[in-house]
This record gives sequence, structure tokens and C-alpha cells, in this order.
Amino acid sequence: MKINRRGERYLVVSEKRRTADGEIQKHRVMIFEEDVDKFEEALQEVFAVMRSREGSELAALPVPGSTSALPEVAPETN
Repeated sequence: MKINRRGERYLVVSEKRRTADGEIQKHRVMIFEEDVDKFEEALQEVFAVMRSREGSELAALPVPGSTSALPEVAPETN
């Protein structure tokens, strides 16, 4: 967690990868405090889909806060 000059808290998720030609690519996602609930909800949906895939390593992990089967995640329509 970081705090900007205006005192707003945010989370930075970053990734660094080396490409096939040796170049390093950096990617950052910043999640501000007002977006934490939406980010958490979206992340939980992704985990649910990953757990539901046969053969997934996540399929064996328990779903936090749930004692029932995984709900089906409908594709988002825009």
C-alpha cells in the first residue's frame, strides 16, 4: 500500500517479464481505495472460474466464506 501526495491510499500490483528477445516489460495496476470493493469482487469471480476448471490446481482449494458448491459465473455483457 502506498499513499500519494494528497493522502489517498492505493495498492500497486506490478509485474516484470523478460520477453523472448531479452527486453524487460513492466506492467503496473493501481487500485485506489474507492475501487477496492469492485477489485475484490472481480478477483473473487476470477478465482471461482479458475477453481471450477477441471485439472486446475486451485480446484482443490476451499472457497473462502463458502460451504456450498461454486456458483456459475455468467459472462459479462457490455
